[in-house]
Amino acid sequence: MRSSVVLGLGSLLNLLLLLWLDVAAFRELLSRVLPVLGFVAAMSVVVNAAESLGTFGSVLGRVQQVLGIGAGRSRGDQIRAWLLIVVACLLVTIFFSLDTTAILLTPLAIKIARHTGLNLLSAAFAVVWTANLGSMLLPISNLTNLLAVQTTFFTGLGDYVALSWLPSVILILLAAIAPLFIRGTLRSHEVPDTPMPGALGPRTRIFVLLIAVLLVLLLTPLEFWIPTTAAALVAVVLLSRWNPAALSLGMIPWNSLFFALGLTTIAAIIHHLGLLDQLISWIAGFGTDGQGLFVLGFSGALLANLINNIPAYLALEPAADSALGAMALLIGVNAGPVITPWASLATLLWADQARRQGVRINWRIFILAGLVLAPLGVGLGVLGVLVQQG
Repeated sequence: MRSSVVLGLGSLLNLLLLLWLDVAAFRELLSRVLPVLGFVAAMSVVVNAAESLGTFGSVLGRVQQVLGIGAGRSRGDQIRAWLLIVVACLLVTIFFSLDTTAILLTPLAIKIARHTGLNLLSAAFAVVWTANLGSMLLPISNLTNLLAVQTTFFTGLGDYVALSWLPSVILILLAAIAPLFIRGTLRSHEVPDTPMPGALGPRTRIFVLLIAVLLVLLLTPLEFWIPTTAAALVAVVLLSRWNPAALSLGMIPWNSLFFALGLTTIAAIIHHLGLLDQLISWIAGFGTDGQGLFVLGFSGALLANLINNIPAYLALEPAADSALGAMALLIGVNAGPVITPWASLATLLWADQARRQGVRINWRIFILAGLVLAPLGVGLGVLGVLVQQG
């Protein structure tokens, strides 16, 4: 709670400074960022309300039963468990955002790994890498994507997906394969965990229906924050009747929201002061041909690992003067921030959830692996954009 207050006050001071420096920039920042942060807050309420009743654990437990994944630690069980983790992370990332994946599926992936004998660290890395690298396909998959579709670069969902689908497929395959290279992926000496529940009760079925309806509405032309806000209100009403003790302000990730708001405000202040003008001019000078797209993508990845991906996108957005440039930048700030722990909010949320499950993240392995994964992902992703254009 104390950290939330500190981050909140810091964000407020940054906003007041921006307001004093540039009223127009202040208004533009709030108009673009607040709907995005509101989406994250509302989605977190829906997810946490559902999880307080064991909805997702029951769904995944039921899937385990259907797939025949037992605790026998056979090779077949482990392969099916691995595919279940990757596919579940991928679906949640695409349709509910990478932050939702970090919060929701990290504990479930660790539980599946303990149950079937998979290496816990490999399972945890599968979550964070799939979340970051797999967050390209739809605008709702990543906050940076939502910021991009607010620009004139994309005219709608179809226009965005037409450019994002091939890089997304490439990055998804890379994210699924990368954790397998960690030594001991299919070996664990921990005692198997108890099976997850596989029965869906009446209350969990209602939450499954609520989330299914929300998923459909998120694919419509409605502003993304409208259906999520409505779903959050419904979730709160249901939870107040069925599990009032679970209702709390902690259902919203205040630290992450204030952190994102503070960093994006700092990026706006830096823009106002003109401190990035020379960098943006240098990047824009390469144009939107092959070389220019690679420069933009790798610049986004580098800046994201230094200051976080959201302010990195906003800082370099002026250098992207076309849809191709915007997509290359998104690849950089989405697939690139897998080196430093603070590069992506999802990574911070993931590490916290892993710690709560008793898994200590080896940051040395994370950073070293990221130094290989980030340039490989950004390079292949941008190459995918170029291939699409012939």
